[in-house]
Amino acid sequence: MPRRRFEKLEPERQEAILAAAAEEFVARGYAAASLNRIVERSGISKGALYYYFEDKADLFAAVVDEAVTRALEAVGWEDPAHHTAEDYWERWRALTTRSLELLRSGAWYGRVMQAYPRFQAEPAAAAALGPVADRSVELMRALLERGRELGVVRADVPLDMLVELVRAVGGAGGRWIMERWDGLTESERQELLEARLDLTRDMLDAKHVGWGR
Repeated sequence: MPRRRFEKLEPERQEAILAAAAEEFVARGYAAASLNRIVERSGISKGALYYYFEDKADLFAAVVDEAVTRALEAVGWEDPAHHTAEDYWERWRALTTRSLELLRSGAWYGRVMQAYPRFQAEPAAAAALGPVADRSVELMRALLERGRELGVVRADVPLDMLVELVRAVGGAGGRWIMERWDGLTESERQELLEARLDLTRDMLDAKHVGWGR
């Protein structure tokens, strides 16, 4: 994570560094990304980069963490405590729709989220993604816990198992879609994202428990 001295840097300079690093990581992946190219793109010296970050892994983790923070804000993520039994699934669907808008926006943090499945598949990036993955787990756990409180999410299996299943389905589906993203039309992208969510709902919905459902 970035050092305190980076957080004290002017917002414009922070943005320049994060955006330059994001472009490099998205274009080349974690392992092949070059700090020299990031330095050149951002307009700072290599010494300054190491003043703010310990190494490439530290910079990468900071970029992805900030991308997740901005993406959550962009899609309107809120405390699941506001969800009701009547709107639980529709709120989740609305997040999917707004996620498509984020990916369409061209913002650097949107491109990082689009590349996230690729990062997950890179062994060298796994350790750096650890804190972000932990954050993802906690957000999903909170969402599913609320669903159970409302009686709309199945309660016949351990919550941790549900979290892992949702992350597995979401990760595999997201990777499949993102690998084909450029060749899809807008309507196809929307349909596939909603279909992935529909699969998740079928797996989670309390109405679908047992062979006699």
